[in-house]
Amino acid sequence: GSFGVLWQRNYIERFDVLFLVTKFQWQQLQEEYKKMAEGKKIFKIGYPKIDKYISVKERDKSKGHNNITLFYGPTYHREISSIFEFLPTIVGMCQRNNYRLIIKLHPFLYYKHNYDESGGVDWPE
Repeated sequence: GSFGVLWQRNYIERFDVLFLVTKFQWQQLQEEYKKMAEGKKIFKIGYPKIDKYISVKERDKSKGHNNITLFYGPTYHREISSIFEFLPTIVGMCQRNNYRLIIKLHPFLYYKHNYDESGGVDWPE
Protein backbone atom coordinates (compact mmCIF):
# COMPACT_ATOMS: atom_id res chain seq x y z
CA GLY A 1 0.00 0.00 0.00
CA SER A 2 0.89 3.63 -0.33
CA PHE A 3 -0.93 6.11 1.85
CA GLY A 4 0.06 9.69 1.20
CA VAL A 5 3.34 11.17 2.29
CA LEU A 6 3.52 9.87 5.85
CA TRP A 7 3.76 6.26 6.97
CA GLN A 8 1.88 4.87 9.88
CA ARG A 9 2.79 1.68 11.70
CA ASN A 10 -0.39 -0.16 10.68
CA TYR A 11 0.23 0.52 6.97
CA ILE A 12 3.59 -1.18 7.13
CA GLU A 13 2.30 -4.10 9.20
CA ARG A 14 -0.65 -4.84 6.90
CA PHE A 15 1.10 -4.98 3.53
CA ASP A 16 3.86 -7.10 2.00
CA VAL A 17 4.46 -4.63 -0.83
CA LEU A 18 5.05 -0.91 -0.25
CA PHE A 19 4.92 1.78 -2.96
CA LEU A 20 6.83 4.94 -2.10
CA VAL A 21 5.77 8.20 -3.70
CA THR A 22 8.32 10.58 -2.14
CA LYS A 23 11.95 10.63 -1.00
CA PHE A 24 10.61 11.61 2.42
CA GLN A 25 8.73 8.30 2.64
CA TRP A 26 11.96 6.42 1.93
CA GLN A 27 13.84 8.39 4.60
CA GLN A 28 11.05 7.86 7.10
CA LEU A 29 10.95 4.15 6.35
CA GLN A 30 14.73 3.86 6.80
CA GLU A 31 14.94 5.98 9.95
CA GLU A 32 11.79 5.07 11.87
CA TYR A 33 10.46 1.78 10.52
CA LYS A 34 13.50 -0.07 9.21
CA LYS A 35 12.93 -3.28 11.19
CA MET A 36 9.23 -3.35 10.30
CA ALA A 37 10.05 -2.96 6.60
CA GLU A 38 12.47 -5.90 6.53
CA GLY A 39 11.26 -8.57 4.12
CA LYS A 40 8.82 -6.23 2.39
CA LYS A 41 8.97 -5.55 -1.33
CA ILE A 42 9.56 -1.83 -1.75
CA PHE A 43 9.06 0.12 -4.97
CA LYS A 44 9.95 3.79 -5.41
CA ILE A 45 7.27 4.79 -7.90
CA GLY A 46 7.03 8.55 -7.49
CA TYR A 47 3.66 10.22 -7.89
CA PRO A 48 2.48 9.26 -11.38
CA LYS A 49 -0.27 11.92 -11.54
CA ILE A 50 2.27 14.75 -11.46
CA ASP A 51 5.63 13.21 -12.37
CA LYS A 52 5.09 13.98 -16.05
CA TYR A 53 4.73 17.67 -15.20
CA ILE A 54 7.89 17.98 -13.17
CA SER A 55 10.26 15.63 -14.95
CA VAL A 56 13.42 17.30 -16.22
CA LYS A 57 13.07 15.33 -19.45
CA GLU A 58 9.68 16.91 -20.05
CA ARG A 59 10.80 20.54 -19.82
CA ASP A 60 10.45 22.53 -23.00
CA LYS A 61 13.23 25.10 -22.91
CA SER A 62 12.26 26.62 -26.23
CA LYS A 63 9.15 28.42 -24.99
CA GLY A 64 10.96 31.53 -23.76
CA HIS A 65 10.56 30.75 -20.08
CA ASN A 66 13.39 30.81 -17.60
CA ASN A 67 12.82 27.10 -16.97
CA ILE A 68 11.13 27.53 -13.61
CA THR A 69 7.80 25.79 -13.38
CA LEU A 70 5.56 26.00 -10.36
CA PHE A 71 3.15 23.12 -9.86
CA TYR A 72 0.19 23.99 -7.64
CA GLY A 73 -2.25 21.27 -6.62
CA PRO A 74 -4.47 22.66 -3.85
CA THR A 75 -7.05 20.64 -1.98
CA TYR A 76 -10.71 21.23 -2.76
CA HIS A 77 -12.12 21.78 0.71
CA ARG A 78 -13.01 25.44 1.16
CA GLU A 79 -12.01 25.60 4.81
CA ILE A 80 -8.44 24.41 4.24
CA SER A 81 -7.68 25.10 0.58
CA SER A 82 -5.12 27.81 -0.08
CA ILE A 83 -6.45 28.48 -3.58
CA PHE A 84 -9.17 30.88 -2.44
CA GLU A 85 -6.70 33.11 -0.64
CA PHE A 86 -3.42 32.70 -2.51
CA LEU A 87 -4.24 32.11 -6.19
CA PRO A 88 -4.02 35.80 -7.26
CA THR A 89 -0.68 36.13 -5.44
CA ILE A 90 0.71 32.97 -7.05
CA VAL A 91 -0.44 33.99 -10.54
CA GLY A 92 1.03 37.49 -10.08
CA MET A 93 4.37 36.13 -8.91
CA CYS A 94 4.54 33.79 -11.91
CA GLN A 95 3.69 36.59 -14.34
CA ARG A 96 6.27 38.98 -12.85
CA ASN A 97 9.03 36.38 -12.93
CA ASN A 98 8.10 34.66 -16.20
CA TYR A 99 7.50 31.34 -14.41
CA ARG A 100 5.32 28.65 -15.87
CA LEU A 101 2.37 27.74 -13.67
CA ILE A 102 0.62 24.40 -13.74
CA ILE A 103 -2.52 24.19 -11.64
CA LYS A 104 -4.02 20.77 -11.00
CA LEU A 105 -7.44 21.25 -9.49
CA HIS A 106 -9.00 18.47 -7.50
CA PRO A 107 -11.63 16.78 -9.72
CA PHE A 108 -14.24 17.78 -7.15
CA LEU A 109 -13.89 21.39 -8.34
CA TYR A 110 -14.73 20.68 -11.98
CA TYR A 111 -18.49 20.35 -11.57
CA LYS A 112 -21.04 23.02 -10.74
CA HIS A 113 -22.96 20.84 -8.30
CA ASN A 114 -19.90 20.94 -6.05
CA TYR A 115 -19.86 24.74 -5.62
CA ASP A 116 -20.89 24.67 -1.99
CA GLU A 117 -17.88 22.56 -1.06
CA SER A 118 -15.55 24.52 -3.34
CA GLY A 119 -16.37 27.87 -1.80
CA GLY A 120 -18.81 28.85 -4.55
CA VAL A 121 -16.13 29.47 -7.19
CA ASP A 122 -16.98 28.70 -10.83
CA TRP A 123 -13.62 27.50 -12.21
CA PRO A 124 -13.25 28.02 -15.97
CA GLU A 125 -12.31 25.01 -18.06
